[in-house]
Amino acid sequence: MDRYTVRFQNTGTATAEMVVIAMISMPDLNIVSLEILGASHNFLFLR
Repeated sequence: MDRYTVRFQNTGTATAEMVVIAMISMPDLNIVSLEILGASHNFLFLR
């Protein structure tokens, strides 16, 4: 099982309205197995 860590930091002065993480070349990735382990702010996760 592969594991990835994605960290995002908004260094601007405005709220980040939308952050998109695109993994284009991963045909074996099962999006259903994606697990969010934590976040510093509220978020909406769409599959």
